[in-house]
Amino acid sequence: MTIWAFSASDSRRGRTIRIGDGRDDNVYYFAGRPEEPPRKFRYQNVRLVSTITVVAQYPHKSKDGTESTYMRHLAFDGRFRLLGGEWFVEIVPTYRFTSDGRQKSWLHEYRLSGIKRLEGNRAVLSQVLVWSNVLCDRPAIGGPTRHLLFEPVPSFQVERAIADDELTSIDASDGASLVPSEIATAEQQVG
Repeated sequence: MTIWAFSASDSRRGRTIRIGDGRDDNVYYFAGRPEEPPRKFRYQNVRLVSTITVVAQYPHKSKDGTESTYMRHLAFDGRFRLLGGEWFVEIVPTYRFTSDGRQKSWLHEYRLSGIKRLEGNRAVLSQVLVWSNVLCDRPAIGGPTRHLLFEPVPSFQVERAIADDELTSIDASDGASLVPSEIATAEQQVG
């Protein structure tokens, strides 16, 4: 990634770099197991310290009466973006639904679309702040080495409310984003 991310050649340099290895959904999610209680996470919200359930187990009863459980994990899809000569990580909150804490549920897409229809801007903001707290957490002295450190999510004041239809996506405005199929590993780019 670093070999071509800062390349002088425009054809090799991208303004977007996906995080992940190309498998499954490239999402990062809180781990959990069915035998464990719901997992909660304390984080700094906009005004106060809040607690959110990041992994929970739910019962499911199929049409034929079969009972099972599934797990909902707080997750994010991430990519690096080059904006104004600086790299930022883009956090797109989502969920991961599993049958056992690892295996993606066969009803994942159905459940994801259902929860996304219910969520509002406040829920999305809270999730971005959760992931900001996770990514910005500094390791304890003598703890494991973190090879990549992040700064808190930038914040700013606006003079008036901005309607959703006034916003344009970064992808639409610069046309320079790469889709996952166009991104190769550094070895493939150099070779």
